[in-house]
Amino acid sequence: MESMPFMNLPKTTFSFLVYFIRRQWVKFTFIVAASIVWACSNALFPFFLKKIIDTFAAQPNFSLAWLAARRLVFLFMGLMLTAEILLRVQGFTMNHFIPRLRAGMRMALFEYVQTHSASYFATHFSGAIAGKISDVPMNTELIMRSFCFEIVIASIEVIVVLVTVAKGHFLFAFIFLAWFLIHVGITFYAIKKSRRPLEEHSDAVTRLSGKIVDTITNIQSVKLFAREKYERDYLEQFQQDEMDKSIRSQGIWQRRCILFSLNMLCMFFGLLALLILGWKEHSVTLGDFVQVMMQASFLAGWMWFVSFQMSLLTTRVAAINAALALVQKPQDIIDAANAVPLKVQRGEIKFDHVIFSYQQEPVFENLNVTIHAGEKVGLVGLSGAGKTTFMNLILRLYDLQNGKILIDEQSIADITQQSLHENIAVIPQEPLLFHRTLMENIRYGRLEASDEEVLEASRQAHCHEFIEQLSEKYETLVGERGVKLSGGQRQRIAIARALLKNAPILILDEATSSLDSLTEKKIQEGLQRLMQGRTTIVIAHRLSTLAAMDRILVFHQGNIVEDGTIQNLLEKGNHFATLWKMQQEEKSVDGD
Repeated sequence: MESMPFMNLPKTTFSFLVYFIRRQWVKFTFIVAASIVWACSNALFPFFLKKIIDTFAAQPNFSLAWLAARRLVFLFMGLMLTAEILLRVQGFTMNHFIPRLRAGMRMALFEYVQTHSASYFATHFSGAIAGKISDVPMNTELIMRSFCFEIVIASIEVIVVLVTVAKGHFLFAFIFLAWFLIHVGITFYAIKKSRRPLEEHSDAVTRLSGKIVDTITNIQSVKLFAREKYERDYLEQFQQDEMDKSIRSQGIWQRRCILFSLNMLCMFFGLLALLILGWKEHSVTLGDFVQVMMQASFLAGWMWFVSFQMSLLTTRVAAINAALALVQKPQDIIDAANAVPLKVQRGEIKFDHVIFSYQQEPVFENLNVTIHAGEKVGLVGLSGAGKTTFMNLILRLYDLQNGKILIDEQSIADITQQSLHENIAVIPQEPLLFHRTLMENIRYGRLEASDEEVLEASRQAHCHEFIEQLSEKYETLVGERGVKLSGGQRQRIAIARALLKNAPILILDEATSSLDSLTEKKIQEGLQRLMQGRTTIVIAHRLSTLAAMDRILVFHQGNIVEDGTIQNLLEKGNHFATLWKMQQEEKSVDGD
């Protein structure tokens, strides 16, 4: 499917729908035209019936009556046949129009959401985001069907009824028009009054869905802490909120229905009285009686149905409005207008007077440090000292308040984010896998890699052994977030993926934290090979894993307070030496 210019998507519901409909305007025009023809055929049925009845009633001889009426009969039959043919073709056209419309919207929103920063996903439920992406195409389809098959048809029927009735009896046409205008007025007043309550209900549904997804995602914690009742009670408050807002929004439409009923009854009683009076005075024919009452019945039925659909339509529009918040919220991290791809030749990373705050809390103030090309640097410090933030800033998951981060003298603010991430391989502390096969998860590091390259990376990461013992081997599905694998197995898959990526810059965030000592020793050998010739940054809590580092950067409250080799830092006897001593004492206690 062709890529969408998703950065410039319209922000309002109407313009958003028009934007995608225009991409298939020929199909849409035919669909509407077919509905118009069918509506004309349906609305003209009482008119033709009146003409035929009056023609037969005026002629005592059947042959003469048939000669006078047959043209009308064949004309009406031809109109009905044409309408039915167009309706069937319309159905096939819809089968192509709607799926393409849904797919275009879904993919455009998905692409747009992907461009949001890490902080956006940290503050929004993934289930709620996915639900909104699904809501837009689903509700759009329902709106399109309502518009083409209900609103268009009802509008044409009103016009045809008014014209055909006015030709014979202007008073009846005036009654139809007055009833219609009152009906429409009530409908739009109800829409105006219910718009805000419906949007609030849509938000409540989204929140409830997000909470349910959050609970299901953490179902293991729920079971381990025996919190099933607590979660049920916790969700109950959001469920109650959804129910209250649903009752409030739908109550407006129920009160509207009372007014509709009164308006409709007045029309029917008035028409019936005038028809009886006209029949008595010979100003109304039998055909007039049939036509007016049939058209009144058809029109009332259609308008009741459309009014009901309008309540649903308003709900769908409200849901789309809420979902389009995805589009209305601008990205906080975007590529510069003249951004160019990153070209890594050496792999030097430089922090130049970097100032960064997170949620108004200062983290780095005027940080200056250079990691030389091909250098292996370890980052240590207590939790919250700034190590992970240091890594995230290199990946440009957040933007700086001031200063620059340069890779081979290229500011990461001036290069494309995609090229930046293509040149950095990251092995996180808690790797998450896709609910796909092991082969697909490892190949994610380099999509064009051959099966043999995937297997070689797997061997170097020491995960080939356990994969071969699985019944489906590399075709085994790992479950959501990789839950079917142990923490150590997921870690080895992540290492294999990074090995396969073969990027010039490598970041390890406690990459062996979930492994036993024997497996860690094997994998360290593979990591040592991976680090050769690459700029490597290693975040470590177990200081003994930093023995092969060229330098150690010691973080404390957002500052690099020490910089040197392990031996130099131990000899100084400051922060690093204190941390080293604490860990050695912990190991000694554990050994006892």
